[in-house]
Amino acid sequence: MLSNNEINENEIIINNKTVFKMYNPCVICYTTTINQKENKRDTELEPMKTLMMYRKTGESVKFGILLDPSVSEETVINIGDRLQVTKSL
Repeated sequence: MLSNNEINENEIIINNKTVFKMYNPCVICYTTTINQKENKRDTELEPMKTLMMYRKTGESVKFGILLDPSVSEETVINIGDRLQVTKSL
């Protein structure tokens, strides 16, 4: 396990090695409403419409977290690897 002075805030550490730097929460965009096979927007704006019911904050819908993988060497992530998040956004 990393010592406290080796841990920077907002990181995802897998197998005792920094893999991602976490930045800010991301808002959902209308790209998610486009059927990728037909290249047409869903007229009901799904899945955004459903997500807005429980993820809306102000005028935006929180959908994920912006992660930067460039802070560490290339890493392979496997099922069962130890995961540590140093701070929740």
